[in-house]
Amino acid sequence: MISPEQQPITTTNIEDQVEEASIKEDRIAAGQLIERLKNRAPSEWHRNNIELLARIGDMNFAAYLMLPNIDPYARELATDFLEDFVNSYDSDEAMAQDFFVTLGLKRAIAETVTDHDIPADAVVVNTPVMAAHLKDFYNVVELAGRVYVFKKK
Repeated sequence: MISPEQQPITTTNIEDQVEEASIKEDRIAAGQLIERLKNRAPSEWHRNNIELLARIGDMNFAAYLMLPNIDPYARELATDFLEDFVNSYDSDEAMAQDFFVTLGLKRAIAETVTDHDIPADAVVVNTPVMAAHLKDFYNVVELAGRVYVFKKK
């Protein structure tokens, strides 16, 4: 068996290592953000609120705090976070695919294809276009190798 040190270096290997390092850096930065906010909290209640939300929401909450116009010390922070968080995904493509299902588009396309005897591969979903469209209607934060989606206010 070849040890990791003995494995040949490939472009894919390097890209994976860079992505892994980037994800680790994002997680560290998110943790530092939470700590900084807790240390600057105007009261113990605010500090405890941020700490609880960070434990419950983990990276979802850290991503939420990165949105513009989020007051980390607002009394409604927990309610707003829970109401605004939609989901997190591995990629823009996964986000677009999920919304195709959630919005009923996948079923509508399948029914239309079946009803009109259209070959299944004749209809191709353009996930990059759908992902770009969703970003017009939702707040999207990319952090630690994931895509976090929040309702826009």
